[in-house]
Amino acid sequence: MSINQVAIIVHEDEQVIRELAQKMHIWVAATDKNKVVVEALWQLDTPEELTISHYVVSPDSSEEEMVLLAKDLVENHHSSVFGAAPWLEVQVHGCNLTKKLASEFQEYGNTLLTKQGYGFNVTRPSE
Repeated sequence: MSINQVAIIVHEDEQVIRELAQKMHIWVAATDKNKVVVEALWQLDTPEELTISHYVVSPDSSEEEMVLLAKDLVENHHSSVFGAAPWLEVQVHGCNLTKKLASEFQEYGNTLLTKQGYGFNVTRPSE
């Protein structure tokens, strides 16, 4: 389990969510669809095997707004400033990289934003 990688899930299927949660901590937007997937995973797997947190989003939130909410959660829970092992990579699934998201992530000193088929990655050098 990587302590330096984190994923933000806006939209993704059950299999991908399970695979990611076995590799790294994930933050899943609590949309109606995602809540069903997460509940099913929690019933199938023991909580120690999956590292899933979900966060409340408004039903009318855009994908970009969902990522912005999660970005702060990731920084607060996965940052050396707050006593945790620092995140070095954030995978964002289900949202394209926008200028606003790039600007917001770069405020945390992030140096590389890379578009991916599932969304985008944010990486920064180790501290």
